[in-house]
Formats: sequence, structure tokens, C-alpha cells
Amino acid sequence: MIYSRLQNPTNLLLEKRLAALEEGEEAIVTASGMGAITTTIFHFLKPGDCILPHSVLYGGTMEFFSRIITRFGIKAIFVDFKNLKKN
Repeated sequence: MIYSRLQNPTNLLLEKRLAALEEGEEAIVTASGMGAITTTIFHFLKPGDCILPHSVLYGGTMEFFSRIITRFGIKAIFVDFKNLKKN
């Protein structure tokens, strides 16, 4: 093994068990919520796509959606899902 975070046997076992529990083909575990968010966004979205995140988010997530994904041609339009009439 080159690096313990790559193909960590504990993570692999957890991924297999989560996939089985959720009746999915596979699962991925990440070290943090931001790791999960960035992995998901970059897997499913491409330049020209748009995402509608809630207007009240954790600061790191807000920064990611408002400044970082725009560098990759992905647009974020923030929405107040608690008050859709206001949007």
C-alpha cells in the first residue's frame, strides 16, 4: 500500500456495508462533509450546469458554491427554500 488513505481496508469495508445496507451498487466514504459535497458536485455536474443550493449554508459550502465551482463553469443560484414566494 502506497498511502493509508488510499484503499484503506477499514474504509473499503464500510463502503461495502453501506452499499449493501442501502441496496446500492457502491458507496463512497469521505473524510468530511465538504469532501462529500465536492466529490458529488464534480462527479455529477459539468461546465454549463446549474445548481440550486439553499441560501443558508455552512460557510465552507457557501464559498464552494459561490466562488469555486464557478471556475469550472458551473453556476449556483441560491434559493431560500423556506420562503419560495420571496425568490
